[in-house]
Amino acid sequence: MPPSVVPRACNRRMANGCKPSTIPPPLSPPQTDRSLQRMKTDYIDIMQLHSPSYDDLMNGDGIEGLKKAQEQGKIRDVSLSADDDAAVQAVEMGEFDTLQISYKLLESEPSSIIRAAREKDMGIIIKEPLAQVAYEQPRPEGKADRWERAQKRLAPEVIGDLPRVEANLRWLLNDTDVHTAIVGTTNLEHLKDNIASAQRGPLPDDVYAAISAVG
Repeated sequence: MPPSVVPRACNRRMANGCKPSTIPPPLSPPQTDRSLQRMKTDYIDIMQLHSPSYDDLMNGDGIEGLKKAQEQGKIRDVSLSADDDAAVQAVEMGEFDTLQISYKLLESEPSSIIRAAREKDMGIIIKEPLAQVAYEQPRPEGKADRWERAQKRLAPEVIGDLPRVEANLRWLLNDTDVHTAIVGTTNLEHLKDNIASAQRGPLPDDVYAAISAVG
């Protein structure tokens, strides 16, 4: 089954917010109960730790409270939003049910992390799947590599007459290890376009192969 694409929703951070360099203390039962009462629900489908450092994960900070709430039926899935070394460590730990990670046509390097996560039966959530997809402006300072990659992978001779945003979104749908993608927009017409693109399904095999061949 191809992954789904959903509009962006507010991701709940742990109680008391996230500090720049450390994960907040584990959720206490009263904090969890107050959150559930405010949302008028008995449980939360997914609770995520957002962008912890590698050291935070190694220390296990913040995980104990989430696991306890899960055992009590107040959280269904314990998740982590992370990239790079922290994402690799999260997969190796085996403590998380899902992983939210950056992954897109112009940033496909995390594919190895995604494969490793799926081997452990983790759900895969993609964040910012359309970020930096346009790159139709002049070559920017500081991000030349991604700009050059965009010119190659999203060139008309590769994707044909497909709009760049649609090609990027449908490319993601070709990856059966991805379960859902968070697509953010403040423009209703853009939202409608994204839904229509997703409904057209994965890219044709020849277009997907052409993009892969570019490297």
